Amino acid sequence: IFLAAGSKHLTKSPDYALLDDWLKTGLLLSSGKKWKTRRRIITPSFHDSNLLANYIDIFNEQLDIGLKCFQTLADQQVETDLYPLISAWTLDVICETAMGKTVRAQTEESEYIKAVVRITELIALRTRSPWLWPRTIFKLTAQGREHDRLLKIIHKFTRQVRISMNGATYFALYVYHMS
Repeated sequence: IFLAAGSKHLTKSPDYALLDDWLKTGLLLSSGKKWKTRRRIITPSFHDSNLLANYIDIFNEQLDIGLKCFQTLADQQVETDLYPLISAWTLDVICETAMGKTVRAQTEESEYIKAVVRITELIALRTRSPWLWPRTIFKLTAQGREHDRLLKIIHKFTRQVRISMNGATYFALYVYHMS
């Protein structure tokens, strides 16, 4: 990210374009005037001194579940990659706090969770493979077709969450992420 004098111009690295199909151009991926407008809308939400306090029960509940998962693995005394466990905890917290949706990523297998994990791997692969950066070339590969299949799963889940949300929550999510 490059910020010019006075934050007048915000230009993101071309790498961000690899996330467009998944994350669209919400606050994270937008730039310039679009980013500034969305940031102005959502910024007041983060000035609430009780923001984290509102979600402490969710953090603690999900942490308890995560610690039980860690304990189960520790009892097995087997070397384990902790990244998937931490990612699952993070996904549980984000989905429940930001979307009001419990996904049980730490305790249950789901098509959505598998899709998020796999699409992240594919994006990382694409980031390291410049010949896959052009969208038209990427779409012709097996990885590109898998990416499109995973996007359908992820976007279906997101649509279902949006349908179940109240208007204010949906608007905040839209501004932040979904446009």
